[in-house]
Amino acid sequence: MGIPFAFDKIERTPNTLNAHRLIGLADTAGVQDAVVEAVFRAYFIEGQDISETTVLLDVVAEAGLDRGRAEALLERRPRI
Repeated sequence: MGIPFAFDKIERTPNTLNAHRLIGLADTAGVQDAVVEAVFRAYFIEGQDISETTVLLDVVAEAGLDRGRAEALLERRPRI
């Protein structure tokens, strides 16, 4: 069974830095697999703009990551 990619729904290529930061946080919370799957589904299947903070927070919170912890992480400057 393949993944039903919906490239026609994707309007732009997002900056994924914050998504990757949240995936790292999800690892410490034991929900990394669920968060990765949710982020991929949101972008590749639903065409959501995961570079939008509110969209990204909704996606990861629904996948089981504590929204407050996710918001706190995004408020901090990323270490690059």
